[in-house]
Amino acid sequence: MLTILSVLNFVNVKQFQAQFNTLQQANTQRLGFMAINRDILELQRLALVYSYVGYTGVLHKITRQNEQLDKELELAKSLTKDNKRIHERLITMATAYKEYDQLFSKSVAMQKTLKQLQQGEIETLHLTQNQILQKLTTSFANRQQLEQSNTTNEITLALTKIYADSKIISTSANIVLFGNTLARLKSVQEMVTTAKTKTTTANQSELLNMLATSLKKYDDALKKLVTTRSSFLQLINVVLAGKTAQINQLSQELDQLIEQHAQTLRQDITDGMNRAQNRFHFFTVLAVLTGLASSILIATGIASPVKAISKTLSKLAEGEANIDIPGQQRQDELGSMAKAANEFKLMAQNLEAQTAELEEFAYRTSHDLRSPLVASLSLLELATNALEKDDKQQAQQAIDFTHNSLSKLEKLVRDILDLTKTKAAQENKTEIDLDTIINETIAKIANLPNFQRLDIQVAIDPSITLHSQKSRITLILENLISNAVKYQNTDTEASYIKVHALQHKSNIVIEVEDNGLGIPEKYQHQLFTMFKRFHPNASFGSGLGLYMVKKSAEVINAKLEYESREQGSTFRLILPVTQDEQTTD
Repeated sequence: MLTILSVLNFVNVKQFQAQFNTLQQANTQRLGFMAINRDILELQRLALVYSYVGYTGVLHKITRQNEQLDKELELAKSLTKDNKRIHERLITMATAYKEYDQLFSKSVAMQKTLKQLQQGEIETLHLTQNQILQKLTTSFANRQQLEQSNTTNEITLALTKIYADSKIISTSANIVLFGNTLARLKSVQEMVTTAKTKTTTANQSELLNMLATSLKKYDDALKKLVTTRSSFLQLINVVLAGKTAQINQLSQELDQLIEQHAQTLRQDITDGMNRAQNRFHFFTVLAVLTGLASSILIATGIASPVKAISKTLSKLAEGEANIDIPGQQRQDELGSMAKAANEFKLMAQNLEAQTAELEEFAYRTSHDLRSPLVASLSLLELATNALEKDDKQQAQQAIDFTHNSLSKLEKLVRDILDLTKTKAAQENKTEIDLDTIINETIAKIANLPNFQRLDIQVAIDPSITLHSQKSRITLILENLISNAVKYQNTDTEASYIKVHALQHKSNIVIEVEDNGLGIPEKYQHQLFTMFKRFHPNASFGSGLGLYMVKKSAEVINAKLEYESREQGSTFRLILPVTQDEQTTD
């Protein structure tokens, strides 16, 4: 009977291990889809930014984002091929993403066409018309034809306004401006037709005919500009927006399918454990009838651990991730099952933490990206109104504010991309030259405000031999040193930054100390949280720097400490030294 129970227990354990492996694969798939959702969201944000500002740098980032997404989608396809419904829905979403990419490429081409029309054909025609009008003005002035001279001046002013409006049209959604500009050009053409009837010389007639011909081409070019801009707005605001909604809907459906799949697997595990318990109870009763001594042995040696683990696995399958897994110290199959269950628990906890972090990331980036865009659109509308009123000073102020707002947006997008690289990048260890990294960092930030008033002291123990990931060490030092510069206390006469590195026992310790503004004690528990800024009036930032520093420290297995001082702060990076890096006395 004991043999039967042992065989039955062995079979059950193997079944549980197989089911848990399948559930782990499902969670791996879900983590992959979360990365895809995050990258698609980032791509959509970058596309929106490019549609309004047209920066080439943003287009390069979109290209890199597309390459990353292509790799993630291909990997996801290979991981989901065993589940037909999820795989088919993923293929549909990948197709929709490709269509979105093609539509965005079309919008990029249309933006280039708008730029070529404005900076090429329209600008050339405008220069030609100005030359003709200058000649007509001279001819009318020489013959003292005051009425014709006034008409020429009116035409010149109208064409200047039309040319300025054409620049706005190429980047605006103002339909009223489209119609007003075309109507103003028609009025100019009528003025030229009337002027032709009042000419007194063949030269004047020829110049007016040339001007009329140029205006006809100008009219065609403006209509083409208006048509192209309208098509561009239709593509961005209707077609691409619809495709975005389709992708988001497919993403939600994929999340639901994956969750249903995971739920089914958890239910299968629960049902299997219940069946195993029933079988075990049945054979346990038989064992009791066989002999009291045998039943006691079975109950104490096998039943109790199995029942404890079964109960624990049931809770784990029902979603209770914060529980202790007993039996991990055992060396038998029960111990293997307990270790597998513990690995699954850790994965579930990690998944829950990453989900919460992703939701916070999506909410804050959406808010922080939308704010400067809305401000920029309002400022551009203010600049347009100022230009219509010929208030160049107000228009220039609005443009300057717009540039500042978009610069902040660019800084935020760059920090978000750096954060993505911080989480995804893989790098081999190399020997680190701390002196070089620190000197390069100081040179890079030398143009920051109030840099020259700082006393920067660097002391690196020359006996240190450090092997780590160079990009992570560079990111950590650049953020800590630049923060010390940006958040210095300008009311202090002797501001300083001290950078020290030494080996202490089995660790290499790098310290960045300053006597700046420091971190208020009530906010220190939020020090390494995303989007937290403690001195927003001192310097602009995204609030991601210290979060990336913390993540980079975790990647290189280092400990990051913060020490608040009476004046300023001390950040301490503690890296464990490998056997090869140990210095000899």
